[in-house]
Amino acid sequence: MAGASSLFYSRNIAALALTFVKDGALTIDFTDEVARATVITHGGEVVQEETKALIAPAGSAGARPPSPGGASA
Repeated sequence: MAGASSLFYSRNIAALALTFVKDGALTIDFTDEVARATVITHGGEVVQEETKALIAPAGSAGARPPSPGGASA
């Protein structure tokens, strides 16, 4: 079972990584919902909204905790 699980996991990671490759180059399209959900930082900035909310100082403007289950409102 462990071998099958490792194979399944590696296929999922490879498929995810390939969604970021266009014409042989790494291309992150932040209009794509998969990229928005999986890329946490880019260019030295936190770009994922849920993570921004988690690390924002308490009481900062615009900071809100993510909704249960990771769904956005």
